[in-house]
Amino acid sequence: MPTQLYPWGLTSDLLQVAHQKNIRYVLAKLSLLIFIWAMSGFLIVMTDSVFIKIILWFVLGYFINGIIQLVHESWHNNLFNQRWANRLTGHILSFLFFVLYAPSRHGHMLHHRYNRTDKDPDAYNAGSKSWHLTLLYYGVLFFGVPLAIIHFNILYPLQFYKRNQLAGHFLQLTILVAAQAVLWTVIIKSSLFSIAWQVWLMPVLFASPWNGLKSVADHFQNKWQGNPFNTATTVTSNGLTTYFWNGLNYHLEHHLFPAVPGYHLATLHPHLNELYKQNNSPVFSSYMKVWINAISRGPELVTREGEFNPFHFNTEK
Repeated sequence: MPTQLYPWGLTSDLLQVAHQKNIRYVLAKLSLLIFIWAMSGFLIVMTDSVFIKIILWFVLGYFINGIIQLVHESWHNNLFNQRWANRLTGHILSFLFFVLYAPSRHGHMLHHRYNRTDKDPDAYNAGSKSWHLTLLYYGVLFFGVPLAIIHFNILYPLQFYKRNQLAGHFLQLTILVAAQAVLWTVIIKSSLFSIAWQVWLMPVLFASPWNGLKSVADHFQNKWQGNPFNTATTVTSNGLTTYFWNGLNYHLEHHLFPAVPGYHLATLHPHLNELYKQNNSPVFSSYMKVWINAISRGPELVTREGEFNPFHFNTEK
């Protein structure tokens, strides 16, 4: 029996394989990232050179961003077959970044539903020209993780949650704060604060620019209220980044097929390339090209008609 064609010419066999979850792969990658964090932390504590510490924090931040991408995968239930396992993992990993799992997932699901429209809660990198848009843009770009603590724990629920959801949210927030307070009390009383801030707090802070740069690249040169092929961006990058950031650099593929685990997205890319060319989709070969443009240019400016200002683009890919 011939293989049926699914959306945009993809075969059902290809998509069936792409949707399969590889639990061993996920556990191995998570274990490797934690091992890298631990070994890097050991080196950071052992050196007395502030310069070397900064270099190690910056490099470690790249790998910690890989853990953040796994949190993202848990929002989509793409880590494990059981929903509870995804959520439990998401809660545990989110604890490392002092952010509640539920509101960050809630915001991300709305982002997928209303991507690049006025209802998109994640459209911090686009809008009418203003000083506060620029401040928000560069704040998320370089200090996204600390800002996320305030945004998702307090500001986002107040803005997007219904009144009957707030009691449950603030109960969870109370538990998070209490658990962190107990943990840090133990750390301080055990004279481990010097190690903790070097191995935990600073690496998380240095993961912010990596996560912010990836976040900006995920929706670089997109069309406001555009078609599905122009509201997310793919950066093919290199094998190392694709592996450690769990394939989510193929972000256009992710928005087209959000239930496909990130590590399978690269396999879909060749089958969609022709459609991307036909739609002039934002596909780039290097993060560096995108980042230099994004940092120097600032946020995407949107005209009154709801379209991005064409003169604000650098269309070289």
